[in-house]
Amino acid sequence: MSLSRLAIRLTFRVSGYISIAMSVENQPPDFNWVKVRAACSLLPVFKKLEMDVREDAKVLNELLGGPLPAVDVAVNDAGTMFQVFRGSGPGNVVKFALRSDRIEITTAKSTFILTLTLDDDCRCKLRVIEGNKSERVLEQWQVRRLVLEDLFFQPLTGK
Repeated sequence: MSLSRLAIRLTFRVSGYISIAMSVENQPPDFNWVKVRAACSLLPVFKKLEMDVREDAKVLNELLGGPLPAVDVAVNDAGTMFQVFRGSGPGNVVKFALRSDRIEITTAKSTFILTLTLDDDCRCKLRVIEGNKSERVLEQWQVRRLVLEDLFFQPLTGK
């Protein structure tokens, strides 16, 4: 396969992890989807999710200004879990955990199981299952909105 048909961009982040962005144009019949899917793996996706959640929190804190409780992000020492919290109430936290075969996100209302897939355009996407609901395939920003919107924009519980 020629390099003009498959573009893989590696970007090194401050944390030392690699972020992978893929695009494929006019895939030939011999397109090697296995190599591209292998690059769409849990650890880089989890680290990108953490980095983007931190950016979301930063933007919200800048918009809030004033006396409202800020949104904070805390990461465990192993880097396999992080929490987003606002205020001190039990419902004011969203937990993200990297497991061997999935990412789990727990909010005050639900638990989400995320696995990875490639869409028909060969883009790395998140397959999301929430409780007994049907599976959805979402972009990463859509997952962040799904799990953080209440925490960011609803009144706090238990302050």
